Amino acid sequence: MVSHQRYWWICHGNRDWYAHPPLPWIAHCCSDPPLDRTLLVSKVDEMLDYRGRSFPLYSNRWKHNLVEAEGFQHLRGFRLEGSTPVWSYGFEDGLLEKRIWMQDGANTSYLQYKLVKGSAPVRLSAKVLINSRDYHGETQAGSVSFEVNAVPGGISILASNLAIPFYALSREMALSGQHDWYDSFYLSVEAYRGLPDVEANYYAGLAVVTLNVGQSAHLTFTTDSNPNLDGLSALGQRKDMDTRLLTQAYSFLENQSIDEIDSESWTEADIKAQLVLAADQFVVRRSSLVEP
Repeated sequence: MVSHQRYWWICHGNRDWYAHPPLPWIAHCCSDPPLDRTLLVSKVDEMLDYRGRSFPLYSNRWKHNLVEAEGFQHLRGFRLEGSTPVWSYGFEDGLLEKRIWMQDGANTSYLQYKLVKGSAPVRLSAKVLINSRDYHGETQAGSVSFEVNAVPGGISILASNLAIPFYALSREMALSGQHDWYDSFYLSVEAYRGLPDVEANYYAGLAVVTLNVGQSAHLTFTTDSNPNLDGLSALGQRKDMDTRLLTQAYSFLENQSIDEIDSESWTEADIKAQLVLAADQFVVRRSSLVEP
C-alpha cells in the first residue's frame, strides 16, 4: 500500500519535527540541533463517535504484520495550506479536517481538529502515546518509567531518562492521565533493514471533546511549561510566517493568500511557492563558538 510508505515532514528551524503516519512520530526534541534527536510523542490514536457509530481515524501495525483499525479508509483528501498539511476524514454525512504544524523556533507541535460538516455533534477521543528514546533506538515495555501528572490544561510527563518534562495540553479538550504500555508495534522499515522491528509505546493521556459544525479543538505537545494554547492564533502565526517567506522570495506572490495555494490545481507560481516553503524546513538554526 503506497500510502503506508509516505509521511509528511514538518520542522520549525531547530530540526525538531512532526511526521504524519505511517511513521508514528508526533514530536522529536533535539538537545543539540540537528543532533541528539529524542522521540517524545509517538502517535495519537483518534476515534470519532457519531450518531451511534464509531469511526477510527488511526491505524496500528502490530507484530506479525497485523493491521488494526483501518482509519485510512475514512481519509477523503489531502491538501496543503502553505506549509500546513490538512487531512480530511469522512464519516456518514460528516467531514472532519485535521491540521498539524509547529511553532517556529520552539519545541511545540499543534494538532487541530475541525468539524466542517455534519448533521449532529461528533465526540472525538484521542489517545496520546509517548516514548523517550533516541531517533535510531527502540523501546520495550518497562525499559523507561514515566511520571504523568495533572497540570492546568492537561498533563505533564517526565521520563526517567530525561531531565525535563514535556506536556500534552489543550484549551478545548479534557485531558486525563493514563498509565499503560502498548506493546508489539511493528516497525516495517527496521525489519527491512534487519534491525529490531518491534517496540512499545506508553499510553499517557486521553483527550476528549464534543464538536459542533464549525468548531475546532487543539492539542498541543511541547517542552515549554507555558506555551500559547490559543490554537487559532498559533495557526495564524504559522500562516503569517509562510506569507513572509513567500514575500521575501517572490514579490509577485506578495498579495496571494496562503489559502489560495491549491495543491490539486497548482500553477507554476504555486509550485515555486511550495518549493520555498519546503526548503525552509531544512534551514537549521545552530549555535557555534563564533556565533553562540
